[in-house]
Amino acid sequence: LRTSRMRLSRYLLPGCLVMLGLLGPLELAGAEPASDPPAAQELPSGQPTTNTILLAGQVNTWLDLAKPPYNLPVTLKMKLERVGFRVVLDPGQPHDVVLVIDYRESRGPQYQKLEHGTQITCTLALHRAEPPNTEPMLTYRFEAATSWPIPVMSLYWDAVQNLEENAYYYYIGDLLRGYLTAGQNAVAVFSGVIQESPVLFSTHGGGRPPTGREVANQEARLNAIRELGRLKDRQALPALWALIEQPDPAERATAVAAIGTIGDPGALDRLRKLYETDPDLRAAAAQATQGIQHSQ
Repeated sequence: LRTSRMRLSRYLLPGCLVMLGLLGPLELAGAEPASDPPAAQELPSGQPTTNTILLAGQVNTWLDLAKPPYNLPVTLKMKLERVGFRVVLDPGQPHDVVLVIDYRESRGPQYQKLEHGTQITCTLALHRAEPPNTEPMLTYRFEAATSWPIPVMSLYWDAVQNLEENAYYYYIGDLLRGYLTAGQNAVAVFSGVIQESPVLFSTHGGGRPPTGREVANQEARLNAIRELGRLKDRQALPALWALIEQPDPAERATAVAAIGTIGDPGALDRLRKLYETDPDLRAAAAQATQGIQHSQ
């Protein structure tokens, strides 16, 4: 992703620190998958172990409200704590790195009944704590918007759900942990997270619709698999082949497509075997085979 220059006075100008509230992320219904952003710029391995992250920055909305309805700082805090980071809000507290938030919601296209959708732009810039440094170590930029022409839910929360389904945003904690503790790039991180068990739709509740967390997990996993293909790194192939052995039909087919996008001629024999022996993957294997052959 693009790396931006962000000037910091110590860490932030007075009053810009994001103060996290007590509300957790809202549960949202399903939505169309978010578009995938480019991969972030990765630095070489050998970074020191990082335990504490200072969250700082600003959030803005076009709505006539003091702050966005979507509590992005709280959600980020939960994502980081889930993977083992300690998160602090006071620049005076000890911390290893600073994650600077620039979250903006702007007015989107007009839909029926003269209502407008929402466009979201979010930049997360990771800075070293000492000494203060105006050049980020790592920057991620996410964009999401209300689905067009037919949103799945309310115009605002549809845009938020599309952000949640972005693989880089959904797995931001895993990406930062991998980068800071082991110098891992997005290929290594996504190869790992797709091997974890998915958040399955509940079988209880009398046929209730899936929660936003369940939908976001499913779509973010699929987007991570697609991103592994787009990055065209053959180191992702073992994880993709392992995924084909799992039962989820959407993930299996997406993994086959990603293998075809990577374009490794060494995959042709295994793809032909899938075509011959697995009716569920026949179409995907044929398309992947053709893609590799045409790329040679």
